[in-house]
Amino acid sequence: MKALKIAIALACIAVGSHAQTIFTVGKTAVSKQEFLTAFNKNPGNAADRKKSLTEYLDLYINFKLKVQSAYDAKLNNLESFKTELSNFKRQLAESLINEEADEKKLIAEAHERSKKDIHAAQIFIDYAKDTAKALEQANKAYVMLKQGKTFEEVLNTFSNDEGNKKSKGDIGFITVFTLPYAIENEIYNLKPGQYSAPYKGKYGYHIFKNVGERKALGRRKVGQILIAIPADADELTLKTKATLADTIYQKLLRGEQFEALVAKYSNDLHTANNNGVLPEVGIGRFDEQFESKIFSLKKNGDYLPPFKTTYGYHILKLIENIEPAKNAEEDSYVKQKIEGGDRLAQSKNNRQKKWQQLIGFKKAGYNESTILAFADSVLQGKSTASFLKNTDSVLLFSFAKDKVYAKDFQNYTTMLIHSGNALSSRPLAMQMKEFENTKSVEYYRDHYEEFNPSINKQIKEFEEANLLFVAMDKNVWSKATEDSAGLKSFYTEHADKYLWNKGVSGMLITVNSKKVADELVEKIKKDIPNWRATISNYGGIASADSARYEFENLPVKQKVESKVGFITSPEKSETDELYSFFVVSAIHDQATKRSFDEAKGLVINDYQSKLEAEWIKTLKVKYPIMMNMPNWNTVK
Repeated sequence: MKALKIAIALACIAVGSHAQTIFTVGKTAVSKQEFLTAFNKNPGNAADRKKSLTEYLDLYINFKLKVQSAYDAKLNNLESFKTELSNFKRQLAESLINEEADEKKLIAEAHERSKKDIHAAQIFIDYAKDTAKALEQANKAYVMLKQGKTFEEVLNTFSNDEGNKKSKGDIGFITVFTLPYAIENEIYNLKPGQYSAPYKGKYGYHIFKNVGERKALGRRKVGQILIAIPADADELTLKTKATLADTIYQKLLRGEQFEALVAKYSNDLHTANNNGVLPEVGIGRFDEQFESKIFSLKKNGDYLPPFKTTYGYHILKLIENIEPAKNAEEDSYVKQKIEGGDRLAQSKNNRQKKWQQLIGFKKAGYNESTILAFADSVLQGKSTASFLKNTDSVLLFSFAKDKVYAKDFQNYTTMLIHSGNALSSRPLAMQMKEFENTKSVEYYRDHYEEFNPSINKQIKEFEEANLLFVAMDKNVWSKATEDSAGLKSFYTEHADKYLWNKGVSGMLITVNSKKVADELVEKIKKDIPNWRATISNYGGIASADSARYEFENLPVKQKVESKVGFITSPEKSETDELYSFFVVSAIHDQATKRSFDEAKGLVINDYQSKLEAEWIKTLKVKYPIMMNMPNWNTVK
């Protein structure tokens, strides 16, 4: 992260060109085009461009000096450096491959769909026994719908699935990502009241209907306390469990902490160790009853009275109401779902032929049935004695600079099983095809710059930004923090510089709810000297940090009075649900010197500046700077 900030601050370099040289660092020339490309990323004061260019020239020269010294010290050969560069190249390539696969289009589509929920229904005709007859029935059903027959009438006439009939075809509300992408497309392409043509699914034919639409409910983050009910519970047990659930709810209303009650009472093993927090909830994740309860909560922090399901009694707390993002560019949720889902993978598969031609994919002439039988035997733990000794070394396919063997496919199929991937239950021939696609995308990603040289500029920029970070850490940052004697000597020489301005000392107390914060304020007011004991009674839900602060650098936004015992009102954090207040314990109405420990952070910063200046002075001797003034004067 630090390296990237430096890269942005200095704008990094552009790859050298054949343009005019404006200066050299040792033997390395820097062109006018390179310099202007870097400068124009952060042009500074537009009103006085020449002044900004001159100021930036000094920064850029220093940048080039440091990077050149890093190259000469072979810091780019460090394993940590090579790993970071490799990871960057991979991430950059993946991002660009996703762009080629229309990721932005898919994100925009999903974001738009996330704005509404659709109440869907279906007529389902199972084709397990007779595919041709099922298609015939589906087509007849579709014709009758177009003739004006009611959806329910057609469903009862043609559906051969009892569950479909019993539910009257009602699927409930869906939203984006609720159903497989192909089915989602069928439903979201319908207007309210419309129905689809027969769609062939995995188990039968579907005719979908858009029953109605509503504004999207979004997503919820909720916590729960579950009082489980045994399957064979009698009336007395049920009554006891109901009483316990109601008792817990009353404790919550009296201000007891939800998290503490989760730990003490909840029987949900999946969430009990996570303060009761369920995975993020969206439409279509739970049954209709449970879902309606979740979405009836409106205000963060609200509780729902106990309600009963087949699992037991639930007490829900709304932690966060997550509204859909305002635009596709900011929709990180949709982006994550797209990148981890089937629609982007399918889009990549549609481009396989083009990519495989580009990367030199060539299938070997092996006996596929033999390889698949061998892989199956390995997976099943059966004897492979009937196969040739080196079957796992058979070449399956190759790329321009790589080869893939049968043993690689075995590892892939084993990985699918261990990861629980649904593909592991598909025929091995299908897994082989997916394996070819996966390896092709991996090869394209790992060699992306060979086929798209334009990214070499970005790679070079990242490389030099990282080199700058490594060089700065070695010669300035770590050197300063590790030189304890030098720091103390520097502090002694400049002690008069490190002063405390007027301010106060006090305690910043932070808790997880406003109710607890207000309660603590009142208790501490009554016994300020024993504030630590008061806070300790609240276990892990309250924390305190005591320190001295200058008036211009207080930890709260409110005005703090110069009065021992003054307490601010609780303030909500801008980033989470925490509340903080400040208690004044001492007044400092005169400027005083800071001790070495109190000034250490400031001393380190100043000492680093000194080391950096000395380092640059040495580098300018080692790598003489030669300005080409005629060319520099043309820079505008």
